[in-house]
Amino acid sequence: GVVERVVLKDSRLYAATWRKGLQIVETAAMTAGFPENPDTDYNGFLQYILLQGTGWGMENVATIPVWSNPDAPIAQRQHATLFGLDVANVDYAGTVQPMMFATGRPAISGLVVADPGAGAIVKQLELLPMIQGSVVKVGTIAGRPLALVCGRSATSGLLHAVDLSPLSSSDPGANTPTILSTLTTVPIC
Repeated sequence: GVVERVVLKDSRLYAATWRKGLQIVETAAMTAGFPENPDTDYNGFLQYILLQGTGWGMENVATIPVWSNPDAPIAQRQHATLFGLDVANVDYAGTVQPMMFATGRPAISGLVVADPGAGAIVKQLELLPMIQGSVVKVGTIAGRPLALVCGRSATSGLLHAVDLSPLSSSDPGANTPTILSTLTTVPIC
């Protein structure tokens, strides 16, 4: 996959990609096995060779596919393209843990919520009329966890505010984040 956005949090590197979905790797695994002084080892040529083919340390990468059409038969699914990514500790089903929040295109990828520990998509929301998301940022305002998602519709920029507090419910039918508001013609997105 082609990395579009990365977040470094604690001991992990999280990536939003084009053609792969979401990827997670332990930072220690990224450098394990490389010579300590690359300049004395063929002027970096060994690293170049190690990074060719399947890539160095790729066996340590966890991938969570994000589909543009998740309900289609597996042979007909296509990867979504993700442009924005944030990782935050939020309450998911009663446990505070790192969660991944991504946005991209097509519209069904307006807000993708993933549990990196389980290696799975938790929610994938359309944020209409958004056709492409570009930036997502997660934070807490007045005690409420929110995701702000910037993107565009066919005619203007958009900013969606999404309430993440329903994620704390252990009932899968009640834990869908709620769109609080949508601002249109937003010049910053």
